[in-house]
Order: sequence, then structure tokens, then C-alpha cells
Amino acid sequence: MSKQSSRFLFIIYVLLLFFGSIWSLVFSTSHSVVISDVTLFSINSVSISMSWVLDPISLSFSAVVVLVASSVFMFSSSYMSDDAYSYRFTGLLFLFVLSMLVLIYSQSYLTLLMGWDGLGVTSFLLIIYYSNKSSLESGFLTLMINRLGDVLIMISIISIIPMGYSLIFYPLSDMALSTLFLLITLAGLTKSAQYPFSSWLPAAMAAPTPVSALVHSSTLVTAGIYLILRYLMVPSMNFEFFSSILLFTGSTTCLLGGAAAMVENDIKKLIALSTLSQLGVMVVSLSLGAFELTLYHLYSHAMFKALLFIAAGYILMMSYGTQDLRLLGGILKYNPALAFYFILPSLCLMGMPFVTGFYSKHTLLEIMMTSSVNSISLIFLFISVVFSSGYVIRLLSIMIKAEVLPLLTSNNMPLYNYFPMVVLSLMSIMFGFFYSVNEFGYVHNSSISYAMGMWLMVLLPMGVVVGLLNFKLPHSLSWLLSTMLFLSPLSKNLVYLHTPISKAISTLDLGWLEPYNSIEQVKSLHKWVMGTFMWPRGSFGFQQSLTVFIVISLWVLLLY
Repeated sequence: MSKQSSRFLFIIYVLLLFFGSIWSLVFSTSHSVVISDVTLFSINSVSISMSWVLDPISLSFSAVVVLVASSVFMFSSSYMSDDAYSYRFTGLLFLFVLSMLVLIYSQSYLTLLMGWDGLGVTSFLLIIYYSNKSSLESGFLTLMINRLGDVLIMISIISIIPMGYSLIFYPLSDMALSTLFLLITLAGLTKSAQYPFSSWLPAAMAAPTPVSALVHSSTLVTAGIYLILRYLMVPSMNFEFFSSILLFTGSTTCLLGGAAAMVENDIKKLIALSTLSQLGVMVVSLSLGAFELTLYHLYSHAMFKALLFIAAGYILMMSYGTQDLRLLGGILKYNPALAFYFILPSLCLMGMPFVTGFYSKHTLLEIMMTSSVNSISLIFLFISVVFSSGYVIRLLSIMIKAEVLPLLTSNNMPLYNYFPMVVLSLMSIMFGFFYSVNEFGYVHNSSISYAMGMWLMVLLPMGVVVGLLNFKLPHSLSWLLSTMLFLSPLSKNLVYLHTPISKAISTLDLGWLEPYNSIEQVKSLHKWVMGTFMWPRGSFGFQQSLTVFIVISLWVLLLY
């Protein structure tokens, strides 16, 4: 892409940022709800329609998406400037954002499926953009897990049609609403990478950095949170059973993401694992019924996580693509301005006082300590708060203080490259003020004791100490944490189920009718399953199977 074309795209993105954000923010303050419904056709008593909703939640969320997407597009114009197919990449990125906006404004299951499926397809195409082995494996894993969510949404549509309901949200009975919400919750957990569907999120780091900045901030991973939030806010919803599922999955995801980030040496994967931990915090907040707090944390996280990924992308440009932290010691010393834009979102991520991440995390911990939640989930969240401070301090100490291997760095950055970071940094600092001015603010009256309050304040210094000590763990324990209790290898092996199952289905008419062929297929499938799940080539086969069994058993026990 030429410099003239890059500057032209930069001007377009600035205009999109200004008009899109202003339009959404102005209309979101009116607190009115506008629903547009277009009936396509009717089958018996069921009307198939496309419906859209404009309300404060959808408009404010779309404003955040437009703001983050515009900043990422500006960053992409310089990051992908040497790519011969940068226009194709920009087109895919635009379709990705458009699918997210369709999902945000959807008010019927047809439009919901359009946006949901559009996110899955475009994310797959963006992850495999580099077309190497790693990106293809990661893209296929992401596609398969997201396809599971697509199937659950289609099952939910099929389940309500025989009851005579239309495909517009919410006009359902209590029983139908509970059944539907169970399917929607499971679909949302797949898209938001909650346990046990968490393995695709770190793997998606094979995509270009602008894609990572969008996926991990305000688009793909937040789609599941937004969908669950929409259903939880239904007045007639009784979600006591669903809250236990959300509480355990959120706290477990938060713990596993933080523990894996403590031992990760890839800078992009470390930031991705921090996103996993923050998504767990949002799901825990949903389980407690703190909907406004969930929205506040979702919006603020979108701002500083996009800023963190953009700063990390410029660090990769400086180091000529080096992502290993052990080779990036002291690299931020070469660019103090970039160091500021990297440190600021890192402090928001760890929940440092007087920044956006602190208020939402602290309020959530207070709500948990004053609610009737199980002790295991509370302990999980406490440990994850310590881990979040630990891996951020470890990251900053390496990037600023350490001198491991000096790299030949390139510090030639035009001034307009700093513009998206300036916008996102201002929003990361002042977003709480804008949120309260627009009357979306969340007010919580705390009634915890002085000892409990002091305990919450101690968690942050404990994490700082853990990060500064930088413990050297044994290789086996480090590998255990980095794989999130063997969840990553388990998911990668489950993906390969597709090939034998497809072969078995393709010969279903002949194979199962012929006794000899059916026996041979059962034997071959049994041999493949034993070779896949026992991992005979490694030394952790029995431990892997036993650990997965223990984790799943613990999950079931905690739900009841």
C-alpha cells in the first residue's frame, strides 16, 4: 500500500470514528427504545422476521465498537502497509466489524444468527490469513468451537417454532424461556471462551495483530457476554440455576487464564490469556446479577485492551516480529512514548487504583463477599486477582528493566501512528466519567467489614510481590499451567474427531448394513480414540486423562 493510500484511509477512519461515536453516544442518552421489524414470510402461525433494536445498551455498545474498530483500522493501515493484499485484509476486517454491529442491533433470532455466524466465518478467514500451519490449525480449532455455538442457536430456533412463537426476542412463557436461555447460555460460553471452551482464544493469536486487537477487545469474545446479558435482563427471567453455572465457569476461566499467563513467554499469548481472565470476571459479574457493572467492565476493558494490543503491535514492528519476552528485555527504553501507552493499559489490567479496571474489580469482589456464593469460586477469584497483578508486573519488569538479548530495533514511527493510542488512552482514563455522565453509572453500597476491606486491598500488593519474585517453576508444572490443565492438547485432539466421523457418516448406508464393515469401523474408531486420548508418545498420558476427569467431576459437584 502506498503512503498516499495509507493517509487516505487514515482520514476515512478518523471521520468514521468521529461521526459514528458521536451518533451513538448522543442517541444513547435519550433512554428511548426503537424497534424496527420487517416480516419476511409466515409459516402457519409463526412469522419469520428481521428485527432491529435501538436502545441505550445497543447504542452505547456500538459506540464502543466503532471507537475501538476505528482505532484498530488506523493501526492496521501502518501495520499491514507492506502486505500485497492489504485491501483484502481491510475488507475482511470491515465485514468482521459489520457482523458484530448486526449482532448488537439484532432483536430477532434470524438477525442474531446472521451476526453470530458472520463473526464465526470472518474470524476464521482472518485467523488463517497468513496461511501457515500454525494459523490453519488455530483457525480450524476456532471454527469448530464457534460452530458449536452456531448449532446451539439453531437448535434454540428450532425448539421455539413448534410452540407457535415468532422469532422475535422475549414473547415466551417461563418454561420456554428457561429452555431457550440454557441453549443461549451454552452458545454464549463458547463464543466468550469460557471453560471448557477456552483453548481457542490463545490459539487465535496466530492472526495478525490488528485482528487480535479487535477480537480481544470489543468484538468476538464480547459477543457471548452481550448475548447472555441481553437474556438475563428479561424481567421474568429466574436464573438461579444458570447463575451457579456462570459463577463456576467464570471463576474457573479467570483462574486458569491467570495461571497460564504467569508462565507464558509469548507477549501476544500473554495478553490473550489476560483477556481470558477478564472474560471470567465479566461472567462472574453476570452470575451475581450486576448487569450495569458488567457493562462498565466490558466497555472499559475494550478500551485498554485494544490500546495494549496496538502498543504491543508497534513493539513487534520495532523488534521485527519478535514475540518472545526472553528476547525483548528493555525494548521499551528505546521509545519512552510507546512505553507510556504500554504501561497505562497494563495498570488498568492489573486493577491499579484510580484507573478504570480498579473500580469494577473492587466492586465485584465486594459484591461476592456480601453474597451467598460458594467459597471455592470466591477463592478462585481471589487467586486470579493476585495472578493478574503478578503477570503484569512480570511483563513490565522484562520489557522495561531487563537486559537479556539486545535486538536491532527500528524506532522510525510517524506521528500519526500515535493518534489511535492517544484516543484510546484518553478513553481508558476518562471513560468512567463519560459513563457516569450518560447516566449508565453503577452505584453499589458496600457493607463489608474493615477486615474484609483491608484483605481486598492486600491482594494487589501480593500480586506485585509474586511478579517481582518471578518464581522458577519446574518444567512439568509450568507446562501444566500453560496448557490450562491440559485443556489445550485435549481440544486440539478433539478437533481430529471430524475426519473419522465424516468417513463413518459417508459410508453409513453401506457400512452399518454390512456386518463385516461395521465391525471394522468400530475397531478402527476404538483404535483412534485410544491413540488420541491416552497420548502414548508422551510421559503425561495418564496424568492428562486423570486431570481432565477430576476437573469435570469437580465442575459437576460444584453445580449441585
